[in-house]
Amino acid sequence: MQGESRVESVSIDSPNGLLAGALHLPAQTPAPVIICCHGLLSSKNGSKFVALGQEFSSAGWAVLRFDFAGCGDSLAVPRRQLVPSRLADLRAVIGFALQAPWSKGPMGLMGSSMGGYISLLSAAELQTVVKGVVCWATPYDLTEIHPDETRLDHLVRFFPLGFELGQPNTLGELSPVSGGFVLHGQMDEIVPWQHGFRIFERLTEPRKSCFMSTAEHRFLDPQWRSLAIRMSRSWFEALGF
Repeated sequence: MQGESRVESVSIDSPNGLLAGALHLPAQTPAPVIICCHGLLSSKNGSKFVALGQEFSSAGWAVLRFDFAGCGDSLAVPRRQLVPSRLADLRAVIGFALQAPWSKGPMGLMGSSMGGYISLLSAAELQTVVKGVVCWATPYDLTEIHPDETRLDHLVRFFPLGFELGQPNTLGELSPVSGGFVLHGQMDEIVPWQHGFRIFERLTEPRKSCFMSTAEHRFLDPQWRSLAIRMSRSWFEALGF
């Protein structure tokens, strides 16, 4: 029994400006940390991330969900190139968590869609810091996702300086990442489920994958979402969080 958790608002300095975050603190701190990374046009307040924050903090972990530059409540302005911009944001969030008094022990990343892509790149870059990564519905190659998701007219209000994918736009050269868990719905309408299999092939042990037969990109079905959350928690527990 871990006791009651609480949620606090935090602000994080990034090279892009000020990022907004929501911090779930468990009953006892300092604690292991899970950082949640949302998708392209989502935010920290998406229902699955709120649910993940509640579930993970009940396990005794500090959970930090945040808005990338250009999204949600963040005041930061994203760079023209998406991938370098979001990598800079996540590095800043990781640095913020490492220095926080509520942080101790292993750190994990939990990402959905584009958030999973950025999480994998960061895990490869910071292998001595990041001990586990869970990615839901994550693309292997950004140039292969549904074209409606990257139309400039669709993105202009999120990216006022213009929009380019930037590099790397594929995980084909990803450095080996251990401790990875890939979840993907086989009815994903935006990122084909085969991307998840290609990501899994690039991971090293310990690793795990789960392909859900009728789940779509956002895991909107309550049963699939609940299962994905429970399996994500179990994976971090198996890694010693």
